Amino acid sequence: MIKQLYTKSEHISPEFFRQKALLDAANAIMSASNPRQVVHELMNILETYVRFDSWGIFSLSLNGQRVELSNSIHPNASSMIWQDWDIPVDHSILGSVYESGQAEMVNYAHADPRSVNHGKPPEIGHIIAVPLNMYARMRGMLVLHRNNNSPFELEDFDLVQVFAGFISLAYDNAAGAQAVRIKDRAAVFFNRISSLTDAWINRRIDSLHHASYQKQMEETYLQAVLALARAVDARDHFTGAHSQRLASWAVAMAQELRCSSAEIQDIHYASLLHDVGKIAVPDAILNKIGELTEKEWMVMKSHPTVGAEIVMPIQKMQRILPTIQYHHERYDGCGYPAGLSGDDIPLGARILKVVDVYGAATEDRPYRSAHSHEEAVAILKQGVKTEFDPSLVAIFLQLLARKAIHTAYD
Repeated sequence: MIKQLYTKSEHISPEFFRQKALLDAANAIMSASNPRQVVHELMNILETYVRFDSWGIFSLSLNGQRVELSNSIHPNASSMIWQDWDIPVDHSILGSVYESGQAEMVNYAHADPRSVNHGKPPEIGHIIAVPLNMYARMRGMLVLHRNNNSPFELEDFDLVQVFAGFISLAYDNAAGAQAVRIKDRAAVFFNRISSLTDAWINRRIDSLHHASYQKQMEETYLQAVLALARAVDARDHFTGAHSQRLASWAVAMAQELRCSSAEIQDIHYASLLHDVGKIAVPDAILNKIGELTEKEWMVMKSHPTVGAEIVMPIQKMQRILPTIQYHHERYDGCGYPAGLSGDDIPLGARILKVVDVYGAATEDRPYRSAHSHEEAVAILKQGVKTEFDPSLVAIFLQLLARKAIHTAYD
């Protein structure tokens, strides 16, 4: 495990492990085929970063009097230590969490008066219990148990709460609740990431100036968004590192245009994040072999707006929101989502439109093989004044001719 490999190195910061955990979680959510699988894969990831001896997901019993292990997540509960836990809602640690809706970390839980009402569990050591909430409604509770050795730490508590947010998305489906829109799930996803940052930074307010911890909070959120963008790229079986390629080409164009360093940095970030909104596009649509239906096409066309909404909480990324939102506009006004035309389309979006089409044309897609370089250039020339800003197509073709940018055909 990556954390175990680096635990003895003083050069690896706790922030490295937090970001790695978030990226691993994003990949798990993207790749798992069903909610129960998501839950178990996320717990396997969490165990890499937080040591615990057992875990369980609990829900309220049908009569509302007890907290019991969820059969939908743990079909083989008879083999688990939790089988002996008989927990009333009234006056118990887990019952208190269920009634208050607030997460608790209870170290040396055997000394807590509420633990006596757990029936006849194994010796109680240390407990973290976190509600699984979805839209202000509690669906269950994630419980981690550590035997009587070293207690949990606050950093463990932070990360468990974030993973509980991830698990709540899957658990909502496993519990048979009505499916929620992926766009809304994305909002919850990033709200949970923000909660990790808030908890971690708030404990350090006494040693950091406000501007400093606000900057750190935004940086952590940005890294989480970038991690998700990489995971979204990985979902597309045909394009792979599409955004990274586009970023290098777009930056080269911005440099050729003598853009300022701030503008070049904005274009770089916008290129990396331009497709992050595809979290709202199911795999069945993203990787469909064949033409999309009208309904599927409407879902696909939502990704620029969703992407801008995801990036919006990052203050220093405000300038790139128009590039993300409008990178599928056309020079003739026939694009989406707003039908902008000409110079009304932000420069970054016009640049991204050119490199995006060239990149897409030279990559394999579910419905066709990659075009040759010559065919991709012909597509750009054909779209001058309709799809693309003519001056930007000319610059891109010049860079290609000078081999100032690298493609798969170099």
